[in-house]
Amino acid sequence: MKINPDKLTYINRHRLAWSRRLNISMTQAVPTGFPFPTTDIQSLLALVAVSHPEKVVEIVERLYTSVWADGDSASVTDAERYKKVLEEVLGDDVVEGLLDGEKQTEGKTLLEANTHRAIEEGAFGLPWLACTSPAGEKEGFWGVDHLGLAAEFLGLDVGMECGFRAMMK
Repeated sequence: MKINPDKLTYINRHRLAWSRRLNISMTQAVPTGFPFPTTDIQSLLALVAVSHPEKVVEIVERLYTSVWADGDSASVTDAERYKKVLEEVLGDDVVEGLLDGEKQTEGKTLLEANTHRAIEEGAFGLPWLACTSPAGEKEGFWGVDHLGLAAEFLGLDVGMECGFRAMMK
């Protein structure tokens, strides 16, 4: 897939600006091969979200750090590399079960269903946040630059603590 070079320049400049504002480690260069295929790891993460939801954040954080802080795109495209991360967090036996052929089919089905739901909700990029306010209203927010608006919509404290100041300026 080709990306318009102007869009890539814009995205790169802004991802670095947001990483500085929110104090998030970020590699200066776009990881090699971006955008790269992530369907296989996404299918596994869909399974993890069902079987071990409490571990999803830790796994995604490790993979994110490998790609976007360290610039190592192979950590999400090479099965042996991401399998190692999953084993460190979940254990060998759990990962072996997730890699079973039947489970792999289930993971792909879950990913497809999640993708269709995202499209139905109006998602057109990542990060996409599908939010429901305390009053039951639904709204979608796209991009890290809209986290402050999403938090406000959800009725969360958007005071000047916890990095919200950077998003509300």
